[in-house]
Amino acid sequence: RIAEPAASDRYPTLTHHLVAAEKDHSLLTEELRILYVALTRAREHLLLVASLRLDKCRENWHLGENYKTKPNSAPNSADRIQDAKNTVNGAPAANASGPDLSIRPLPEFVLSAAQAPIDWIGPALAGHPDLQEFLEDVNNDSGKIVSGTGRYPLDARFRVVACEAEEVGRLAGTLTQGRDSQKTSEDIVKLISEKDVGNSKENGDSGTLSEVAMGVIERLEWRYPQAALTQLKARTSVTELKRQMNPDYDPDFSPDGNRPADPYLLRPKFLSELPVRASAVEIGSWTHLFLQHVELEQKLDLSDLKEQLEELVGRGVFSQQQRQVIDVEDVARFFASELGRQMLAHRTTVQREWPFTLALPIGEVYPNVSLNKREKEETVLIRGIIDCWFEGEKGIRIIDFKTDDVSKPDCTNRAELYRVQMQLYKKAVEGILNSQVAASTLYFLKPGTAIESR
Repeated sequence: RIAEPAASDRYPTLTHHLVAAEKDHSLLTEELRILYVALTRAREHLLLVASLRLDKCRENWHLGENYKTKPNSAPNSADRIQDAKNTVNGAPAANASGPDLSIRPLPEFVLSAAQAPIDWIGPALAGHPDLQEFLEDVNNDSGKIVSGTGRYPLDARFRVVACEAEEVGRLAGTLTQGRDSQKTSEDIVKLISEKDVGNSKENGDSGTLSEVAMGVIERLEWRYPQAALTQLKARTSVTELKRQMNPDYDPDFSPDGNRPADPYLLRPKFLSELPVRASAVEIGSWTHLFLQHVELEQKLDLSDLKEQLEELVGRGVFSQQQRQVIDVEDVARFFASELGRQMLAHRTTVQREWPFTLALPIGEVYPNVSLNKREKEETVLIRGIIDCWFEGEKGIRIIDFKTDDVSKPDCTNRAELYRVQMQLYKKAVEGILNSQVAASTLYFLKPGTAIESR
């Protein structure tokens, strides 16, 4: 799949469709193999039972008449009688005659469209004489043998019996109390037809409704007790939660906080005649990747960072286009700042791009959703990646780098948009490492400003 960062979505590629089609083809092949094994294990009689709509199956099965077991010539009466006599222990003798059959495999679209094994068997036998009366006689569908007794009676190898649902129920013995079932159905219809069903039920006026009818109504009106939980995600990410908290503004997606209206209107980069301008998301991702690969044992001044970036380009970590948009001066300013020096002083404990998974009570993740006491006991899995943390004298310090195009006076207000994110980072570190977090800091690379998160 192709990931579209601006739309926070993924789209299937041609390769994805091809792999999916190959998987479906493999599954159908295995189903056909299992069906063949099942059909060929019968020693004397084989009974196939299927539930289907006769009008639909007739319409679909007719497709098979042009592909499978269609007679080229019909035998006369004398040939049929002679064939009946020329048998050995019920099997046709070597000199038996009969209609010539042309065998052609069913087409791919018929096999792939099947929803059940009967959808393969029906079209495969559609050209067989034994199935002709069933396909042609649309008025003979009530529990009678509708094929195997017509034009080719002595050549029949199978017969088809069509039964309605009530007939099947009677044969299975499931409608032994037909009188009570009929009474229950009448009670339900009567109740539904009343104009004020709600008031009648609230007042306890059940009339002549039977106990069975009341039980059916209670089941029909049943609602899942935790329906509110089905609308919430059991697993989410820190980025998604931040977007939920600030639906009108998400600086991680674009400079103005607005997501593209229609990602399908975006022009692919390889079709652009002019060089494509890197988006804010791309610049942020490449800058974070550079910060992750920086060798902390080096000088980390401007010239050293440029050399490290060139080395990463040579190793294929970055392209020339990516190298041009990474602001090395901003990174050098960070390492020269007080926060950067503190980090380098504890470089042996530095962890960069630290992934975590944290389980939190659902009430903390979705504080604006109304939940009952039982529902609040549920937990939600939170996934995230912390840019950097290190362990100092007073405890662990978390650093989250931001590439927002923001001025120094506006950094405090911008930091409020990331408050929930930093709180989750703190809970994750303290809960997983069982250590105290001394400070959580947002560092805005453009203005070179560090803001302590509350």
